[in-house]
Amino acid sequence: MHAIAVRERLSPAVRLAGAWGLLALAGMIDPASALPVSDRRPVDPTGELRLRMDAGRLVARPGTEAAIAVEADLPPGMALRWREVRGGWALVVDDRERLLPREARVNLTVPPGLRLRIDAGDAGVDLEGVGGAGLVVRAGRSPVRIASANSGPITAETTGGDLRFELERPGRIRAATLGGGMDMRATVLVEADVRLETLSGGISLRVPVGGPATIRPRLARGLLTLPEAATATPDGRVRLGEGAGRVDIGSLAGDAALIEDAGLVPPPSPPPPPPPPAGTTPAPVAGAPAPPGG
Repeated sequence: MHAIAVRERLSPAVRLAGAWGLLALAGMIDPASALPVSDRRPVDPTGELRLRMDAGRLVARPGTEAAIAVEADLPPGMALRWREVRGGWALVVDDRERLLPREARVNLTVPPGLRLRIDAGDAGVDLEGVGGAGLVVRAGRSPVRIASANSGPITAETTGGDLRFELERPGRIRAATLGGGMDMRATVLVEADVRLETLSGGISLRVPVGGPATIRPRLARGLLTLPEAATATPDGRVRLGEGAGRVDIGSLAGDAALIEDAGLVPPPSPPPPPPPPAGTTPAPVAGAPAPPGG
């Protein structure tokens, strides 16, 4: 009874202040705004960066120098912790003092050929023109965007975040998500070795009008939407145009679509070699018989 009487004497303002303090202590409310932080490390342009963060947003763009540059907005108490590893650096956006992760905003500038291994937690990820020698991204419920003209091997996984790829010439890609969707825009698929898998999200592959594209759909319960010009092959694939590369699409409960996107324009074909100057004899082709009198 005595304890109850004491609680009754507390004013609403005091009780609100106490609740606010507990939430702030748990990391749910940040009493101070984030502060700008800059840092930089030299790196071999063909080396590697391993980055880990828990929440917020990560943006990475290519730079022209042999260095990793970081511009971040971090709540007070959060720190950038570096560790030198073989061939590069490991960077942790650390928030050890909080029970729940707070959001950090991290902007990276890295050499375009640097290998990247990113453990993003629940942070959103936006990568463009980086990871040319290889890219691994593991994330949670926030979206991931990967854009590049010439990409190296890519592995991307999320638990629930959407995966979006904007690639001119995709190579080897392995992408999987439990509950997110996938959208891939690809201009040239001639060298593609792509596998897109979801548990319940939808998958769309966008290619230039007329392709070429070849997909192998593996859907348990979802619907497959195709352009009118698409045809089937005896081995169970779907072809648009002459076909190119290899794209496997798999989903347990989501739908999938192959879409002709008028906004995607394939690069022009290389021009034919110029004719030899007048009065010259063309070089013989290997294996061809010699001209008469030769």
